[in-house]
Amino acid sequence: MITFSSKEKGFLRRKCAPMDFAIGKREKTGITKYWFWDYEGDKGPHPLGLAGNKINEFVILEESFDPSEFIFWKTRGKSL
Repeated sequence: MITFSSKEKGFLRRKCAPMDFAIGKREKTGITKYWFWDYEGDKGPHPLGLAGNKINEFVILEESFDPSEFIFWKTRGKSL
């Protein structure tokens, strides 16, 4: 569960799954962000990129998730 600040709506709290820590492909700022899969987005689930200074609270829930729910592309990771 992540609480973060939004320019438009103040503080928001969303249930998310961790994805990555990287510069987004469409980012023009060059800022490395924490990337999450936002299960509760206003228009449905979507990737959510947050700079570290935007994250107010991060709570680890006792729920599990399966990355195949939101990773649809080929990854460079090695098989176990």
